[in-house]
Parts: sequence; structure tokens; C-alpha cells
Amino acid sequence: MKNFGMDKRCDGLRVSLDVISAKSGIEKIEIERQFMKQIRNSLGIIFYEQTVAVAEVGTNAGGCRIRRCAEFNMPGGMTIENLPSQQAKFGVFLKENGFKSRHAIVGISAKQIVSTLLKIPPVQDAQTRRETIQIHLERKLELEFSDIVFDCRDQTSSSTDTLVLMTLKKNVAAIQAFLASFKITPLYLTANSLALDFQVSDGVDCHLIHYPGSVEAFIFQDRSLQAVLNIARKSHDVSDDELGDDVTRQINRALWALPSKGESPHYTVWTTHADTTVVGQQLGRTLANLKTRQIKSIDGSAAGNLCGIASQLARRAVAAEPAGINFLNGHQQTKNIVIPKQWYSRIAMVAAAVLILLGLYFYGWYADCRETAQYKENLQSMSENVEDAEQIIKRVGYARQWFAHQPVHLENLRELTLAFPRSSDIWLTSLAVDESLNQVIAGRAMSEDAILDVVDTLKSNERFKDIKLLYIRKMGKSTDVMTFAINFNCRGEQ
Repeated sequence: MKNFGMDKRCDGLRVSLDVISAKSGIEKIEIERQFMKQIRNSLGIIFYEQTVAVAEVGTNAGGCRIRRCAEFNMPGGMTIENLPSQQAKFGVFLKENGFKSRHAIVGISAKQIVSTLLKIPPVQDAQTRRETIQIHLERKLELEFSDIVFDCRDQTSSSTDTLVLMTLKKNVAAIQAFLASFKITPLYLTANSLALDFQVSDGVDCHLIHYPGSVEAFIFQDRSLQAVLNIARKSHDVSDDELGDDVTRQINRALWALPSKGESPHYTVWTTHADTTVVGQQLGRTLANLKTRQIKSIDGSAAGNLCGIASQLARRAVAAEPAGINFLNGHQQTKNIVIPKQWYSRIAMVAAAVLILLGLYFYGWYADCRETAQYKENLQSMSENVEDAEQIIKRVGYARQWFAHQPVHLENLRELTLAFPRSSDIWLTSLAVDESLNQVIAGRAMSEDAILDVVDTLKSNERFKDIKLLYIRKMGKSTDVMTFAINFNCRGEQ
């Protein structure tokens, strides 16, 4: 256990708030900010591998100041699920270091998070957007949907891409139960790195955070988060240069999946060390426009450990700056809160407005039911004519095929076939095409290079556009066979 705190005093408001209400967009952020303004001191707690870093931040002359911070080290091989076995030792750790606040923002590493990019139209209705995301996730997940919790950052007004971040529900429950044993209420559970003040632009921004055993990458395009990566050391014997090469390779692969606008990415490396690391130097030799920054604590001193990030998490609570991702209260869940007394009158007015709206809704529903019944009667009277019309449509559709000058897919299928080598290193297992000629192909290969060669061939063919490499992964631990999926569009009928 390492102690980095000096001040033994802790004064603040004890707020009886369990969690923030489940809303989305600007409304959700504003409600969270109003509640967080009541907090005068807070804990920032991050779980990284076998280390739990804790920092306590409080208000000081209108600003924020670190009261104390320390690291709790668990035995090797421990995971989040084993937290109950460290309960006694962690309680002693909190008491010895004088942590007194009972509210916290909790962070977990990107290793515990899975992300996926979905095409979700920008909609104002939170319920519709939540249900749309849920439908997409249920189709894509290999796990049971009930086993995960998810949240996503707000879309820009013109973007249809939404990055959804997911983590296991059992890990969230384990952290909540562990902290509840010390009467600590987590207001947020988010990604560690989102505590940092990422500077983004209208182009492509890659923020790389170098932790003791891994590098996390957060990639933005036009200010929207597009990818979250975790590149860990494969073993203690792996050199920094090898780790840097692995980071470069995975970053480039993620950039291929973004819509290309011919712009050079802007890279920023954050490091938990006092000086620029060898990993940052290696990336600087291979990536252009690279900037290196140190993680700074709130009072301006360099933080050479994980406590720097923990203090940034705590600062967000005290400064009423929500982190943007909250697995405790995301788009999937609805939580109860303890309402302060000054909100009672507002809630009463809202409740009265809701009752009026419900009355209008049921009146409209009754009118719609009567109108629907009338339409059903009209439809039944037209049923015989509808069947005749359907037969005519089928005959015309069949006859149209004989007058087509050139089949839609024939040339496209030929070019796609020629894009694959004659060798048996790579082959397709499925091909899906929709009416707009958007296609998804999936297959298997004996090496990753064979897959990348096919992607390059498709990109060089003018017949194909919007080529995106969806994923590459091994089929299992005991085989070298890789599975992959590629998405692209073809030109229409000539």
C-alpha cells in the first residue's frame, strides 16, 4: 500500500443520493450536473489489473484540490470477481489513509469493456433510440443480452454512427457490492481513460493512454467517439518496441474502418510516467503529428501513478462534469433516486402535467381505435381485389427479368471473385446483399495478411466503395484459422 496524501481533514456535504435518474442526451447531462453540484468532496476509484487506486478530492477556494490518494495492491491473479476476499484488507487501507467521503466515481480499464459501432439514425426520442440500440445489440452479441450493461456517448446532429460500450453485469454488481460494504455509493461507473480531458477536432483524433501493462486507444472522428481499443502486453518479456509495433498495427486497422476523408490523424499520447516512455518514442517514429502529454493532477503536479487518473475521476464529481459514459445508469437501466426536498414542488407540477398528458393520450387512443376499426372494415371489403392485384404484380416482376439489359449482380460477383487469390489461404463462407447493393462477406483465412491483401484489392477496384473491415479474430486457441467480415457497396445496374 502506497500513501500519496498529506491533508487529513475532510469536510463536505453528505448527500443521500443513490444514483442519477436514467435519461439521455442534454436532459440527462443537465440533471446529473444539478445533483453533482451538491457534492463538496468525492472519491475517485479505479480498478486496474491487481491495483485499486483511490483519490479524494474536495473544493478549495472555489476550485478543486486533492485531499489524499493511495494505491491498494491485490495479490497476483486476482480479478474483479474475487473482490470480496480483499474486503477486510481494503477496509484497513481506507481507514489508514483517512478516506472519509461516501460518494465515488468508479473507473474500470478498457480490458473490461467491449465496444461496437452501430448505425443509429439521430433521433430525439430517448425510448426509441434505446430500443433501436437494444435490437442491434441482440443481433450482434454472442453473449446473452441480459448478461451485459451498455451505454453510449451522445451523437452529433449529423452522425448516424453510435459507439456502444458494454461490460459484464456481474462485474458491475461485484463492484457495487464491494463498495457498499464500506458504505460508499458509486455515482458513476465509467472507463478510466474518460476521466482525461480529451481535446478533439473536426478531423480524426487518436488519444493513446499508456498504462503500466497496456495501452488504451480512444479514436474520435468529427468529435464523435468511433473506437475504443485495449492493447495489452502479451507477456512480461515483451519489449516496449514490440508493444509499440502492436499498438501501431491495431490503430491503423481501426482507422481503416472509418469513412475515409483523406485527412491525417492527430495523435496524442498520455503517459502515467513522469517522462515520455519508450512506447511513446516508438509510436513517434511510426505515426505522424504525434504529441506526448503527462497526466496531471488537479493542483498541477505530475502524477507518476494511477492515482492521477483516480483524482481526475473525483474532480468530475466535485466540478459537476459528467463523464459521458455510465454503466450504472446508461440507456438500458432505470434507477430510483432519493429526491432532495427542494425538488418536491417541481415533481408535483411535473406529475400534474403527466396526468393531463395521459388523459389526452387515452382520448387520442380511443379515437384511433375507432378509426382503425373503420379501416379494417374497408380493407375486408377490398380483400378480393387485393389478391388479384398481387397476382398481377408477381407476373409483371417475373416478366421484367427477361428485359433486363444486364443483371445487377453478375459483373459485381465476377469482380469480387477475382479479388480473391487462387490459393487456398482464404475462402468465403457467406455473402449477404440488400436492395441497395450493400454487401457483407464473411469467411476464413490461414493468415491475417491474406485478409488484408483482399481488402487492398477491393479498395483498388472502382466498382467497390465504402470498404470496411468489420473484424478479424482467431476461431479458437488451438487453431491458427482466422475469421473475418468485410462490408462494402457496389455500383447499381448499368
